[in-house]
Amino acid sequence: LLAAGAVIDCVNSECKAGFALVRPPGHHATRNSSMGFCIFNNVAVGAAYAKTQGKRKIAILDFDVHHGNGTQDIFYESDILYISLHQWPHYPGTGAAEEVGEERGEGYTVNIPLPGGVTDTGYNLALDEIVYPVLTDYSPDILLVSAGYDAHQNDPLGGLKLSTDTYHRISENVKKLAKKTVFTLEGGYNITALPHCIYASLAGLYSLKPETFDTPQSENSHATGEVENRIQNIRENLSIYWKV
Repeated sequence: LLAAGAVIDCVNSECKAGFALVRPPGHHATRNSSMGFCIFNNVAVGAAYAKTQGKRKIAILDFDVHHGNGTQDIFYESDILYISLHQWPHYPGTGAAEEVGEERGEGYTVNIPLPGGVTDTGYNLALDEIVYPVLTDYSPDILLVSAGYDAHQNDPLGGLKLSTDTYHRISENVKKLAKKTVFTLEGGYNITALPHCIYASLAGLYSLKPETFDTPQSENSHATGEVENRIQNIRENLSIYWKV
């Protein structure tokens, strides 16, 4: 409850950007059940609260290595925009590109399933080709970010190979695409890397000097090629809804 409340506090804050450093994470929790280390869906609580405060266009970006099945489920028939970049196939097994929402929410779920082994190069390609164009087209009043750092190259629970450079770049870019941006901590299970990943996001969010913690891995050309193929499929699914 305190974790969800911290997200509400960030939504309420007059600051243009905020970061709720909370545990436990939340994006696997559904309306009716807890799972995947998650008890309450903190970011969903924040989004629902923002709606009650008159925010009309609400977006959620989830870059945890695991698909946020709970967040998707909660807003699948809603016009709250949910975008997820995640390793696929991987736990919890949801998040295919064809899952785009239903009824009022059709087109408001954007899944970007990525193959294992993707480095900064392939990941940033997906951001540049799909995520940023969709957010630009939507122009949210508030963007909530499910900031999971288990896609980092040293994390034991994921198979993506990101460096802290990518986390810095994400926050530096998304803060320009919404009137208000609120990050909330999700996964991240390498306790040595985690604080550096968080700092990278904070540095981008608040225009601080980035640090040098790790070295980006060399491009995995096979994985990047697969990302390109998947982007084409995603673009075909989304082009009737968004300018991608």
